[in-house]
Amino acid sequence: MVTISGVGRLGKEPTMKFSDKGNAITNMSVAVTSGFGDKEETTWLSLVAYGKQAEILNQYLSKGSRLVFTAEFSKVRTFEKSDKSTGVSVDAKILTFSFVDKANVSSEPEVF
Repeated sequence: MVTISGVGRLGKEPTMKFSDKGNAITNMSVAVTSGFGDKEETTWLSLVAYGKQAEILNQYLSKGSRLVFTAEFSKVRTFEKSDKSTGVSVDAKILTFSFVDKANVSSEPEVF
C-alpha cells in the first residue's frame, strides 16, 4: 500500500451518494499546493471516503474548506485543462482526516 498525506483545499462541493447496499460514498476534489511564488505548483487529488467518514466529510466540508488527510494511493489520471494544457490528478481513498478550519471543529478536534 502506498499512502499520501497532505493539507488541501476543496475545489468544489463534496458529493455524496449511496451504494446499492446503502453505504455512503463521498467524492472530493482537493488542491494541494507546494512551493511559492513563480515556483508554486498545485496537484489535484480526487479523494473518496466511505461509510461514516463519508457522511462526516459531506456534512462539514464545502468548497474552499481545508482538510488534513492521509489516503491510500489508487491511480494517476491526466485531464485537459480549460487552457488546453494537460493536468494530472491523483485518485486516493481517505484513511484518516481532521478539519483545519475553526468553523468545522469543536473545542477538541477529532481525527477520524
